[in-house]
Amino acid sequence: MEKITELTVDKSIWLRGEGSSSSALLRESDGKMCCLGVYLHACGVTKELLKSQLRPSDVNTEIPAWLLTKPGGKYNRTSPLARALIQANDDHFYTQAQRERKIKKLFAQAGVKVIFKGE
Repeated sequence: MEKITELTVDKSIWLRGEGSSSSALLRESDGKMCCLGVYLHACGVTKELLKSQLRPSDVNTEIPAWLLTKPGGKYNRTSPLARALIQANDDHFYTQAQRERKIKKLFAQAGVKVIFKGE
């Protein structure tokens, strides 16, 4: 698994602010990805494994340990930091600027610098 310390999020494919019922790591209907989907793909997880998965713990391959509560354990769950990223990515009530600031701050806790590009 590749260690990513800088992530560029292309806003043209970024799925955000539509609520959790419309979100996925990679939404099959239009190919858009939430911030964690973009991150996991940058780490080397294939789009096929990301399709329609809701959380990092749903992905059936090795992923960065910080996304899970017990990496490699029997009862892996999505970590509190990853859940906070999901909420920041999906919630309706953030402005674009607020969402980007919050996501940058949360990813920074995992040692990842985030750059947003495009419109």
